[in-house]
This record gives sequence, structure tokens and C-alpha cells, in this order.
Amino acid sequence: TFSLPARLYVGTNPYKMFAEAQYSNGDSKWLLNSGGEAMLHKGIWMRFSVGSEQNDTDPKAQWNLVSKFELNVDVPGIK
Repeated sequence: TFSLPARLYVGTNPYKMFAEAQYSNGDSKWLLNSGGEAMLHKGIWMRFSVGSEQNDTDPKAQWNLVSKFELNVDVPGIK
């Protein structure tokens, strides 16, 4: 199994948008996705994305909607 991803970022470090495409030879062949990342406060980050994924295992729904929301907290001094 292998995958070949490509991602493009636009913006600054605290606020950025991205678009990505990924091909895989597994069950999910293609992933087309876009989203963004924003620093809400020092050490608190929000990430969101929405896209579509091609699924070879489900013949009724060949393209599925995928979405993701994350809230990350960085603790100062811990890496």
C-alpha cells in the first residue's frame, strides 16, 4: 500500500488555508480536501477541513463527504 499526497498552504503562520489531494492504492483511492487553521489565542489552535473521498468498498456511495474539526492546545515548555 502506498499513498501520494500534495498540499498547498496560503497565509501566515497564525492564519492559513490549505488545499490537498491524495492518491492511495488502498480502499480509498482519492481524497480531495480543503480547510484552514487559525490561532485563537497564544497556544490555542483551531483546524477545520471538508472534502470528498472516493471509496471503492461502497458501490452505492462512491464519493463520501469527509469533515474534521480540531482544537489543539500547546502547553508552554513541553515539546
